[in-house]
Amino acid sequence: QDIGDSKHIEKQIIQSKAELETQVKKRNETLERTIESLREEVLEHQKDQRQLKRQAQLLDLAYDTIIVHDMKGSITFWNQGAENTYGWAREQALGKISHELLQSQFAEPLIKVMKKIISEGFWEGEVVHTTASGRHVIAESRWALQMDDKGVPLSILQIDRDITERKKQEQEIQDHQRKLRALSEQVILTEEQQRRKFASVLHDSIGQMLAFSKRELGLLEKVLPDSAQDSYMKIRQEINKAIQQSRELTSDLS
Repeated sequence: QDIGDSKHIEKQIIQSKAELETQVKKRNETLERTIESLREEVLEHQKDQRQLKRQAQLLDLAYDTIIVHDMKGSITFWNQGAENTYGWAREQALGKISHELLQSQFAEPLIKVMKKIISEGFWEGEVVHTTASGRHVIAESRWALQMDDKGVPLSILQIDRDITERKKQEQEIQDHQRKLRALSEQVILTEEQQRRKFASVLHDSIGQMLAFSKRELGLLEKVLPDSAQDSYMKIRQEINKAIQQSRELTSDLS
């Protein structure tokens, strides 16, 4: 009886050991797969980090201002262009609320801007920012929504182009055009005044003198000798021509 029990116990021990070894083997295999998966993830993460670093280096080469901020507005990326344009170093800008740091002035309320970005994924317009030195910068700003694989909004990519000098030049051109229009209007007004003045002189002075001369000449016709009639007719014709030309010129000037 004792011998049978011992063999039975030994058999159970062997069976349990075999089962334990099988479980350990499975767990080791699972652990190895997990470790391999983690190793691949780490390698992929390192690859992504290297890629992000290269991308950041490329973004630093851009002249435009490139800012990335999360959905709460906190700055998570600030390129060299942003440092050069706005005056804050990257370490000073990271973590700050972008529109508070830059004292941004939008053409429309910020809540409308964010609503459009979330609904359409994109927004563009002119924004006035204030630099660290207090200088105002007019920026042509473009915002694009960044989402994860599930479509959840993660961050906003903001690209600003400084158009302050261009806007200044446009304003100078507009001012110059206004001055030219005002000068042109003044020239036209002066010309109109001169035309009216000349027309008045022709009608009231020269025209009247010619009419008087013609009338007086008509009175002389009766007392002129026959030898002077040809000269009289020539003078009368010239006076008539002068009166006609005077009337035509007065009409043109008017």
